Amino acid sequence: MYIWIISKVALNHSHLCCLDRTEMLKQHKELSMFVHRTIENNEKVKIRLNLYANNNSPVVYLASHEEDPK
Repeated sequence: MYIWIISKVALNHSHLCCLDRTEMLKQHKELSMFVHRTIENNEKVKIRLNLYANNNSPVVYLASHEEDPK
């Protein structure tokens, strides 16, 4: 049987959970069926949608035309 001893803890990336801001975290974001369908359609035409931009406003990034010259 081994005993572990913690001698040093780095807290620079640790933070408390703020319950009033949980809706802003990516892992707590739920997407509607409309948004899911929009993302699927955008992926077909190679448009990337950033749903986590400032104030949750969608920002569209177009893929390069050189990626797939169809």
